[in-house]
Amino acid sequence: MAFGRNAARKLETARAIASVPADGPPEALTVVRAVDPTNFLRKFAVFIDDARVGYIAPGEVRHYPVSPGFHGVAMKIDFCKSRELRVEKLAGKNVLINCGSTYNDWRCLFMFIFKPRDYLYLR
Repeated sequence: MAFGRNAARKLETARAIASVPADGPPEALTVVRAVDPTNFLRKFAVFIDDARVGYIAPGEVRHYPVSPGFHGVAMKIDFCKSRELRVEKLAGKNVLINCGSTYNDWRCLFMFIFKPRDYLYLR
C-alpha cells in the first residue's frame, strides 16, 4: 500500500513540475520530458552529439548549454535508444525538445524487443 501512495505522490509532483513554463536561456537546448505511465519511476539518459550530458526524470525540464550549429540529440533507457534528432541551434535562440515513451499501453510490454529504436520519442 505504501508503494501506491509513494507512486501517486511522485506522479502529482511530476505533473506540478511539468506545468512550469519550459522556455529557457537563449544559449541552451531545453529538453522537456512528458509524464507517462511507462517508465515513470526511471530516468532517461540524455545524449548530445553522442556524449551523455545528464539524465531527465518524468515531468522534468532540463537546459543544456550548446554552441550554435547542428547537434544530434538522443535519449536512452536500458538498451532502447531513441532515433537521433538533428536540431539547428541558432545564436541567441533557445531550442525546445519534447521527449517521452512512445508506447503507454499494453504494447509497452513487448515493443522494447521488436522496436527498441522507437520505444522513446523526440520531437
